Amino acid sequence: MFWSNPHVFVKLDGKGDSGNMVHWIVEGQNPVSMMAIGWTKNTFKPGDEVEIDAMQAKNGNPVAFLGSASPTAPRRRIVINGKQFQ
Repeated sequence: MFWSNPHVFVKLDGKGDSGNMVHWIVEGQNPVSMMAIGWTKNTFKPGDEVEIDAMQAKNGNPVAFLGSASPTAPRRRIVINGKQFQ
């Protein structure tokens, strides 16, 4: 995890539709906004099982955005080792 301004980034590995390993980069909001939903710089550890509902890049690359931190904006879901953050 890259925990710095202006945004937090998480690198993940997962299986793609073909079953091959895909390396993802997921962008969150700034660290202060991420802390407001319960994240810290230690939220992710190597080997954690993660489930993410994020907006994938329009060009289809394995890059995604978790969405706005605004209370009125639609939230994206992330589950880390069974604990849901939103």
